[in-house]
Amino acid sequence: MQNVMSLPCSHCGGWNRVSPGAEGRATQFSCSHCGAANTLQQLRPAPVAVSAVPRAAVVQQPNVPARRAYAQPALAAAPKGTSHSRRMLISLVAVAAIAMIANAAGAVGGTFATFNATTTNSSSIQTGTMVLSNKVNAGSACLSYSTATISAANSNACDVLWNLSGASALPGATATANLTLLNQGNLNPSSFKLFANGSCTDAASNDTFGNHGGGLLCSQVQVVIYQANAAFTTLTSCVYGVAAAGSPINNCSWDSAHTLADVGTNHQSGAAWTLTNLSGNTAEYFVVAISLPATTDNTFQGRSAVLQLNWQIVQ
Repeated sequence: MQNVMSLPCSHCGGWNRVSPGAEGRATQFSCSHCGAANTLQQLRPAPVAVSAVPRAAVVQQPNVPARRAYAQPALAAAPKGTSHSRRMLISLVAVAAIAMIANAAGAVGGTFATFNATTTNSSSIQTGTMVLSNKVNAGSACLSYSTATISAANSNACDVLWNLSGASALPGATATANLTLLNQGNLNPSSFKLFANGSCTDAASNDTFGNHGGGLLCSQVQVVIYQANAAFTTLTSCVYGVAAAGSPINNCSWDSAHTLADVGTNHQSGAAWTLTNLSGNTAEYFVVAISLPATTDNTFQGRSAVLQLNWQIVQ
């Protein structure tokens, strides 16, 4: 019947059922708990030295017959070697003691009972938002981004202010756009600006037969821009126009010096208008109006003028 004994793992201290190795050979096993390899060397008994006993000297006693001296009997032989099972048991005790000491010292996942003190600091950062809403007349509000989330540019093309053509673009024609600009974010911008996104573009607009004039419509179309109340009926500030009585509203009127060409050339981003600031979740109201003077002659037939305006809030 094969001997089976319990041995501790020298790595984790877990106990394992192990069959001992042959007499005089190491016992090897893998821990069933942590998988570590273990080797247990058997302890061998130390040899017992046998001292030779010298022969006794013959002592002459006066008047006593001499006696033959005999050597003393040798000391008892060394005890018979410790049994295999007993040596394994001794090795077991040694390994267990080492494992317990290692665990106590923290060498194999142990812990020390020590004094300690701990403090914790949490941290957090939460950014605000700056989103510009642009609504022309009674249309839908257009945000400064068109994607599902705020884009890197946070810029968007919104509705056309006016789009006159054909019979609606005759000499004497006018067009007005009422704009509602709303800061939908929760940050207060440092500035609110209006500027032309490049020069006004003049081009021919041919009819079916290719007929068109050669006049520059950008320089012919007059424009005013003013800030108003929420009903767009009362002027609060004339941004661009003549501060005199006239049309489209007193103190902000059209004239030949205030044209689409002038806006596109002289009021780009480097020469933007600074408007009343938009604090978080507040709105401002503006009117942009154009006029094709009644004195416009035939050279402006079959022509087009395109100008883009940018409204911008800046942190």
